[in-house]
Parts: sequence; C-alpha cells; structure tokens
Amino acid sequence: MFGLFKKKNQGATVTDFVTISETAKWHNLLDKWKANPQLIFICWFEETYDKTVSYFSQNEADTGTILLAREAASHHLHNKTVLFTEHHPSKIKEDELYEKLNLQTVTVWSSLDEPIFEAFGGGRIIELMKKLGVGENEPIQHQMISNAIANAQHKIEKKRVTELSARSQKEWIEKN
Repeated sequence: MFGLFKKKNQGATVTDFVTISETAKWHNLLDKWKANPQLIFICWFEETYDKTVSYFSQNEADTGTILLAREAASHHLHNKTVLFTEHHPSKIKEDELYEKLNLQTVTVWSSLDEPIFEAFGGGRIIELMKKLGVGENEPIQHQMISNAIANAQHKIEKKRVTELSARSQKEWIEKN
C-alpha cells in the first residue's frame, strides 16, 4: 500500500578485507588476480591507481584490469568480479558509484596505514594486530570492521563543507 511497508533499499553490501600494510594489500590483490585474471580493480584516487599499476607491472600482471573510479562504467564490469583497492572517505560518493555500476555486493581491500585509518587510530590497531599474531599478509575481515569503516566515513562526511578533487586519499581528507 503506497510503498509504506516496503523495505528501504540499503544499497550494496560491502565486505572489507584489511591488511596491516599497503604492501600486504598489493600482495593480496596480485594473488587474487593470479587466481582469477577476470578481476577488475577500481581505484578512487590517481595515486592509488599509479601504485597499483606499478605493483602489477613489476610483477608482470595485466594492468588493463585496473580502472579509476571516475572511468568505471557498467560495460567494463560485464561478467567480471570487481575489487576496490581502497575506500573513498565519503560514504555518499561510494554509494553513488555502487548504484551507478549496479553493484549488489562490493569487496574493498584496504590497509591500516592508509590515511582514512590514520585519522581513526590505525597505528594502534596495527600494534594490536601484531600482538595478536596476525601475519603481515593476512587480511582480517568481519562485519564489525565494515561497520566501523562506514561510521568513520560518516564522521568525515559530517565535517566536509565542499567537495574538492584530490590525487590521493590523504589530500582529499586534508582539502575537504
């Protein structure tokens, strides 16, 4: 009746994989590509794109599977699995792209030494993970982590006054 009792569309379901270091993240992404060369990697920022292309090139992997978010279109993704190489600090911006690309599920690979985590105690979490014996290349994944990241993005979003473009996650956080 008038759509009053319909469940609100919650958008894409996000699964996060978080590593201790950026190097470990690249290592894991390369392993994923070796297991499935049909993967598409999407980077939000040019700096991440450049690092991803460089790492894949050094390891003789196909760099044609790496896209900038602003260049991604649904025709690139037909019958392919998409992995994001980082989070955008703005949850709204992420959700808009997920909707544009018709993504129901999203996998994001991050590292605790990325600027978005530095703003929320990433260094302390790295030390805790090391004390718990988590290996350098071992990603952690749990819904609580995805929820914490989304909450951090919402906090960043509340502070944002305007949207200024940036080459990196760090620059975006500083400018916005």
